[in-house]
Amino acid sequence: MRKVLEEGDLARCEGIVFDDEWAGGAKQRVLEPDGARIDDLFSAGDQVAFRIEQSGRVAPDFADGDLRQHRGSAAILHMTGLVTVADDRITYGRVVRDRLGLYRRLSGNSNRTK
Repeated sequence: MRKVLEEGDLARCEGIVFDDEWAGGAKQRVLEPDGARIDDLFSAGDQVAFRIEQSGRVAPDFADGDLRQHRGSAAILHMTGLVTVADDRITYGRVVRDRLGLYRRLSGNSNRTK
């Protein structure tokens, strides 16, 4: 599981559903990943919960409109998920990606609403 999280691309895992999909949208490629740092990892039976900081290049799907100039730029994307693992592979999972945080960092608007 560590290897999949650190080296893999969760967007290419068949069993993964991302937050934008279960909210009714199409799956959006956010990064072209080149690795990840695991911040937290916990398993119980066949369930694994994690929080990672994925590094990579901003994908064209994400960098549209006012972010167009950031396509291909180095970036970090935070993700949290809960996946089911069988035979050393992910069979199903739900992942929430901090797309808003990435957008704010890229646009220079990191102010939070109070």
